[in-house]
Amino acid sequence: MLSVSTVKSASKASVYYFEEDNYYFQGEQSTAWYGAGAESLGLEGPVKQEMFKQVLEGKLPDGSDLTHMVGNENKHRPGYDLTFSAPKSASILALVYGDKTVLDAHKWPLNGP
Repeated sequence: MLSVSTVKSASKASVYYFEEDNYYFQGEQSTAWYGAGAESLGLEGPVKQEMFKQVLEGKLPDGSDLTHMVGNENKHRPGYDLTFSAPKSASILALVYGDKTVLDAHKWPLNGP
């Protein structure tokens, strides 16, 4: 299942996603830039908190600025939070019954084989 929500604050998001007690964060090794878009921007390897914040603020590594000012108000949208969740039945098979193949099948579309 895919859940989508809007990221409203770059500074809050950059702190939230890197908090040690956040279940999303499993150490720096669990974060990485993915996809052709990241590659075209020169973003690769583990996601560093400061670069993450800059990208959410619309400041790209090449110096481009994606902020959108209307009058004196910044209308830039930092991004979207995409959360991929396994169906409950798959979670039960994977975690309660220890079926690693179900867990691997869920991770494969996100990380590749």
